Amino acid sequence: GEKTQFYHYKAKVPPPDFQKPGAICVTFHSAKGLEFDAVFVVGIDKWNAQKVQHKMLLFVACSRPRSLLTIIYEDMPPILERNLPENPEGYVDQREYHGKDVEDIF
Repeated sequence: GEKTQFYHYKAKVPPPDFQKPGAICVTFHSAKGLEFDAVFVVGIDKWNAQKVQHKMLLFVACSRPRSLLTIIYEDMPPILERNLPENPEGYVDQREYHGKDVEDIF
């Protein structure tokens, strides 16, 4: 929608304006150095816990929120099975989605 800002560090556009209301959509790479009130991580269902790049990008994404981290997946991603503690702290909210259910979040 018109309140959504899209940012990619390689695009020739200015960084997101955090004073504007609405969502900011960024890639994992583009999130480096930025902070958000809430972060929704999507698209990691097939990520491999053995790939160092996947671990690094997940760390970047999970270290960006000030107060809320939500990881959305269909099946428990292998990278989360291996890297999340058995009882994650309250700031990690794991939710399963089934296809179009994810559209309701945005």
